[in-house]
Amino acid sequence: MAPDKIELASYVSWPAFEQLDYRGLVLRFAEGCTKRSNSVNAAIPVRENISETVAHCESLYRRKNLPTIFRMLSFVDNAELDFHLADQGYIFTEPSLVLVQSLGAAPEPTMNPISLDRNAWLEIFEEIAEVSPEKRTTHAKIIDQVPATSLFTILEREGLPVACGLGVIQDGYFGIFDVIARSQDRRRGYGTQLVKQMLSWAGKNGGHCAYVQVLAQNAPAVRLYEKLGYRRLYDYWYRVKKQA
Repeated sequence: MAPDKIELASYVSWPAFEQLDYRGLVLRFAEGCTKRSNSVNAAIPVRENISETVAHCESLYRRKNLPTIFRMLSFVDNAELDFHLADQGYIFTEPSLVLVQSLGAAPEPTMNPISLDRNAWLEIFEEIAEVSPEKRTTHAKIIDQVPATSLFTILEREGLPVACGLGVIQDGYFGIFDVIARSQDRRRGYGTQLVKQMLSWAGKNGGHCAYVQVLAQNAPAVRLYEKLGYRRLYDYWYRVKKQA
């Protein structure tokens, strides 16, 4: 399981509205909706002209009225860049894990999740996740660009949706995004059942490796995925410019 290939698959699976390559860095823009789609991804080592490189990235994000955010990857040796960003007032935040597993004969879920078209799913997700009105339009634009080999799924109990999730296959890599259970229905196993169903679907639709990006401090989510066979492959974190 190659970390760089998972990164490339994730860029397509959770799309930005614009993506640029600058000296090997991947700059992504999506009107500020999620750091993942609005950050400089340090996908290669930056060891020369660090100040100039950072300044150029800042100018591009400034033109779009966005904060400059760098996404640092543990499998890329960018200690010099990370130290420079810290020295320039960039705050370390949101350390995250990328968990992976090979897709084989995934256990069948004991409940019956439902597949929906993306618009119907989006309406349910935004209601469960309590997405603010100002973020709904941008989030919907991201979802609208998700590749075709995707699963928009929910779990229902007594006719009401209790959990939902999005899965995307890109080049055989299956990414899971936007998994959430209704607040009053958490810690009841619905998330586990939903992910089991998603893994089963991916194995039947050409996926060979599953990955998920999760905040390191989100212990319940980490336990859920580890319980389902995921293991830690690499980490990432953000450096966010401290605003004056």
